[in-house]
Amino acid sequence: PNTASGALQTNQISIAGHDGAIVLSFCSALETEDNDSYDLAELFVNNILIDELDDSSGWQEYEYVLDVSGDSLQIEWRFNSVDNLYNNFRGWHIDGIQIIAQTLECNDIATCPADLNDDATVSVTDLLIVIEQWGEEDSPADISGDGVVDVTDLLAIVGAWGAC
Repeated sequence: PNTASGALQTNQISIAGHDGAIVLSFCSALETEDNDSYDLAELFVNNILIDELDDSSGWQEYEYVLDVSGDSLQIEWRFNSVDNLYNNFRGWHIDGIQIIAQTLECNDIATCPADLNDDATVSVTDLLIVIEQWGEEDSPADISGDGVVDVTDLLAIVGAWGAC
């Protein structure tokens, strides 16, 4: 029979070493015959069926958090009219494809940035470190982060004086 079919497929995308979420999003406009047993519009990731998309009257946004393992992924949109009847519709349009590999980084947040010697107390020792590095740029004693050790950092020591 004369059917309409086709596929849009990405190259293999390396995800080696990635341990965060991978999010696929795209826009889809699908107009086919109104019979669910025909005209398949399918989304595959690494050759595994992820979703069968429904007809739409216009553009729709789709977003999937992909559960993939391995060092690569491949995404494929497959269309098949299954039969040779009622194939005079617009078909399937896909646009705005985005693949975002998210990584969550949790960094230690200094709970007491004025404790320059990490002894859990802001004391004379920390004050002496600021005085010793007075005027230096890009110094660990630059508590305020303004690029230079100055009176702002001295006031930060005084303001945080005591146990952290």
